[in-house]
Amino acid sequence: MNEQSGQVPQQQLETRIREMEQSLQEREVAIAQRFDEVARVTQALEEEQAQKTALEQQLSELRQELAEAAARQAASEQPSVEEQEQTLKQHSQLLHDSDLFDAEWYLATYPDVGAAEQFAQAPHEHYLRYGGFEGRQPCPEFDSSYYLEQYPDVAEAGANPLVHYLLHGRQEGRRIFPPLEGA
Repeated sequence: MNEQSGQVPQQQLETRIREMEQSLQEREVAIAQRFDEVARVTQALEEEQAQKTALEQQLSELRQELAEAAARQAASEQPSVEEQEQTLKQHSQLLHDSDLFDAEWYLATYPDVGAAEQFAQAPHEHYLRYGGFEGRQPCPEFDSSYYLEQYPDVAEAGANPLVHYLLHGRQEGRRIFPPLEGA
């Protein structure tokens, strides 16, 4: 019996070893499969990253093209010197003919304008080029500073306040002087 009992544990041990070897082999296969999965996922991630990088580069290039196109368009929209001079002449005539530009009053109120030979005979040109933006009034009834403060869109556009009023503001019902106290 002693001999048989010595063999039984050995058979059990051998069976157990085979089971463990089989389990170990199954684990190795499972690990190999997982490594293959990780390799495939890693490759897919690398491909996705490469595509993302390519798209980012294309996006950057398109944004650069858009900025350049916008700059070209802005440059093309800038009036030429001839167009600027023509506009200046039209605005000058508009002020000259306006009942809201009083040349005598302007020269009397701002003697420095009359002292400037360039503007002594054409004070409306001074107002058009400088005075309106300096807050000088073209007549007692029109307050340039008030108009620019009241209507920041005009100031932001760089428009002469009286020119804007004559071309647009009058029809829009814009105020040209602060309301009187209590009115």
